[in-house]
Amino acid sequence: MRALKSALIFASVLQAITPAVQAETYASSITYDKVLVYADDADGNATPLRVIIGPNTQIDGPGGLAVDSLHGELFVSCYNTDSIVVHDLAADGDVAPLRVLSGPLTGFNSPIGLIVDTVNDELYVIDRLGRAVRVFDRTAQGDTAPLRTIYGSLTLLELPKYGFLDLEADELYIGNNSGDSITVYAREADGDVAPLRTLSGPQTLLDVPHGVFVDVVNDELIVNNMNTAEVLVFSQSASNDTAPLRIITGTAANLYYPNGLVLTRDDEILVAEGNRGHIAVFRRTDQGDATPIRDITGVLASAVTSGRAAFGGGSFAAPQWMFLDGFESGTADAWSSFVP
Repeated sequence: MRALKSALIFASVLQAITPAVQAETYASSITYDKVLVYADDADGNATPLRVIIGPNTQIDGPGGLAVDSLHGELFVSCYNTDSIVVHDLAADGDVAPLRVLSGPLTGFNSPIGLIVDTVNDELYVIDRLGRAVRVFDRTAQGDTAPLRTIYGSLTLLELPKYGFLDLEADELYIGNNSGDSITVYAREADGDVAPLRTLSGPQTLLDVPHGVFVDVVNDELIVNNMNTAEVLVFSQSASNDTAPLRIITGTAANLYYPNGLVLTRDDEILVAEGNRGHIAVFRRTDQGDATPIRDITGVLASAVTSGRAAFGGGSFAAPQWMFLDGFESGTADAWSSFVP
């Protein structure tokens, strides 16, 4: 039933996506203040199709990305300027954004992870140093206050970076770097509210989790660890101190400082490697010291997205965040994602 509902939601989005956009992968470089766009099947030292870079773009410290294929927009979180800039999905070069969300009313304090919910027309901003999740109208711009904010001691938010919105269950997943935990909230949570459930403890092996993605088809939760260079896969309903079902780690995996991740409709896990400057691609069922089936090299990215994301949503950042059109997951600096 969950898979069917996701399929229906996703199908409605695909009607508005051109084949060209579907076949593109987006990555942000927090170090070089740019967003790079690659072919979906890019491998090796691939040349980007487009690069958004320059002073007019207002991109400064892009920690997270979110792709809204339905409205043809690319959301970029700017860690250095406490702002969210929104560009046309086909933007290229030194172009001005369509709109900017910034100012004291926003409450931003180092925003990173992004999730665009095009079903409910909302934008989720994961505010790292603010230890908060702030939710805005999708089209918000200027100095605008959030519609609601998850913040306070009961929330257990500790340096949150990336997240994922499961529209079928109306649940929001957040990865906490400081607390080594994944906290899950009701989609409409507001204020100082306790999580519905928390995944944390020594058996989880969570150690500075970055990318977060929920595979609603196979009922799995995919997370990457920055400190231990691992990709952990749990049951989607896992809570408390629960061990992962499988782990990707080792020399052949070539992970050192994984930031963000995303699962595609081709059952491929894309992991943004922030330190070694590449995006490693694994099969969904890989485990142990698996060799990537593809490897996009020569890219210091913060976030990645693509038009072939699996059903669901997620976010990440530098190759932190990897993002696929319409969904979110995590990254080195931040993952960003959106839910169609």
